Amino acid sequence: MLNEIQKDFQNASILAIDDSHTILTALKHILEKAGYRFVTALTGTQGLDAARLNPPDLILLDVMLPDGNGLDFCRKIKNDPALFQIPVILLSGVMNSPKEQSRGLDAGADGYMSKPFEAREIVARVKSLLRIKQAESALRESEQRYRALFKAMLNGFALHEAVRDDQGNLLDFRYVEVNPAFETQTGLGLNTVVGRTIREVLPQTDPEWMERYCKVVESGSPIRFEGYIQTLDKHFEVLAYRPQTDILAVIFSDVTKRVKSAWGVQVAKLQWEMTFNSMSDLIMLLDRNFTIMQANAAQFKALGLKPGEVLGKTYFSLVHSSDHPTDGCPHLLALADGQEHSVEIFDERLGGHFLVKVTPMLDKHGEFIGSVHVARNINDLKQTEERLKRVSDEYERVFQSTQDAMFLLQVTNGDTFRFIRNNKTHQIATDLSLDDLRGKTPQDMLGDELGAFVTMNYRRCVQAKEPIAYDEVLNLPAGEKTYHTTLTPVLENGEVAYIVGSAQDITERKKAEEQLRFLATTDEITGLWNRGHFMSIVRQELERARRYNQSFSLLMLDIDHFKVINDTHGHAAGDEAPRHLAATIKKHLRQVDVAGRFGGEEFAVILPQTDLDAACLSAERLREHIANSTLSYAGTDISLTVSIGVTDYRQENSSEDELYKRADDALYEAKNKGRNMVVGSFE
Repeated sequence: MLNEIQKDFQNASILAIDDSHTILTALKHILEKAGYRFVTALTGTQGLDAARLNPPDLILLDVMLPDGNGLDFCRKIKNDPALFQIPVILLSGVMNSPKEQSRGLDAGADGYMSKPFEAREIVARVKSLLRIKQAESALRESEQRYRALFKAMLNGFALHEAVRDDQGNLLDFRYVEVNPAFETQTGLGLNTVVGRTIREVLPQTDPEWMERYCKVVESGSPIRFEGYIQTLDKHFEVLAYRPQTDILAVIFSDVTKRVKSAWGVQVAKLQWEMTFNSMSDLIMLLDRNFTIMQANAAQFKALGLKPGEVLGKTYFSLVHSSDHPTDGCPHLLALADGQEHSVEIFDERLGGHFLVKVTPMLDKHGEFIGSVHVARNINDLKQTEERLKRVSDEYERVFQSTQDAMFLLQVTNGDTFRFIRNNKTHQIATDLSLDDLRGKTPQDMLGDELGAFVTMNYRRCVQAKEPIAYDEVLNLPAGEKTYHTTLTPVLENGEVAYIVGSAQDITERKKAEEQLRFLATTDEITGLWNRGHFMSIVRQELERARRYNQSFSLLMLDIDHFKVINDTHGHAAGDEAPRHLAATIKKHLRQVDVAGRFGGEEFAVILPQTDLDAACLSAERLREHIANSTLSYAGTDISLTVSIGVTDYRQENSSEDELYKRADDALYEAKNKGRNMVVGSFE
């Protein structure tokens, strides 16, 4: 910076305004010799014009000029926005008294010199004022950079001054300054906070926050923490420090999404662990070296060991008491080809026969990193197979008493399948009697299309010559149900002669899963998409619009005087009003349009491939339909109106937050203008 200032001194431009050619010639000689560029003017008017045309770095101004008083011209220079920062030195042969000098300073002059003057004094005065000017310029630039950084900060920033009582005890902190990000992240405007204290702005602030702030101001040590502000219903990461005595600076960022996401992950993990440990199958997760990383409660129980005695051990040493994998180990097969493998084993320690299904775990590059072992106890099925071969009464008792829906198929030539029998559970579950099934093919029972689909799984079992399991949806006389079916082949002379089927009705479980998905995405009162799912659709629409350079518009709707409806007709009517509005919206939207409920009385609509003008027309038609409709509740007709804010996707201003803000601002403009109207964001 000092080098730049020195360089500027050498190139500085000096404007001298004086009606004396002698004075101007002397000044020119002195200043040009000192390395300055020199410009002259004989009158104040000429000097002003020259300064405005090409502003100099310093002005030497004679007090007595042909066209006026130099003090008046000095005032004009200092009142001109383009010239007021230029230093002015008054030249006078009469302004020697303190009173005269004071008049010059009052006119805005930065200094004065008496005629006649010495060359050394002129050069010294000029250098001094130019140095001051450069320092002030550097200070302004620094201030401008600070202000630009202050405005551009992504994090919120607030500067406070301490509020103390007469005894010097800290009571509160008053907002002195906040940046734009403060307003964005808190929703609190600058005019609503500056000059007020934290407790006035956020009356429900956690006392622990205030204790931390007080500690920072008293000790001078910065502190970083995360906390929740109930008034704003948001979580923030906060850095608080003391830049000077009794001043508190706070930098913060909104981490609400991250906190809620982490909470959601914890809930999902807990739900997964509960499901994992409630399953009756024996489940283990192995790394590529056969080390047991995780196992469920059923596995620990079957081994008769505690988790600490299982986890970290190799599978073959723990389960098979061996120092190496057994022949045909499905984990080795999965490691070799990256495919899923199933094997049937007998392990007396575990409790008998098991169907072990090994599914490889691959990283994002497709590399094998481990496997999931699911072992299902098939002792009952094995006993059933043996008793089927003997066609014994014992088989019949097992076959008929099992809670699984079981059936027996005869396999001819490996490709033709005919039902032989089914057990009572199967008959009840499907409403198909033994006479309905016996001797018939799947096509006879289910028709060509569904019969061919079922037969495909039977062929898989024949080709594998080992049990297979899968889920299927069948529409039988008992109705459409979802089953988890296991097919176990019965071999004679090395070929599959029979297939024993075991089906579990998982319809209710599937319905529960669908209901969970529905509740996660749908508003239960209106049937529209809920806020979270609607916002994800907006993000998808933004991505599509950016990729294909297409337009879309966003409508934000708010029921007018919703509180009056609640207060007048009760909260039940308050539920009927959103439901009625949702039905009206769905009735009058295009098939491609998407509607959602943001909560309470607020709704939103996406209009794909629609510009702002068309969107405003659509919004106006929708507003008229709503205003012309009537909600009948408890024998009373209730009229509804809505205010609608409309905005569209714009390449130059296209973030999700900006889209919502423009639509929301337009909505509140419609509210403020009297409600029951449409306002578009045409900025």
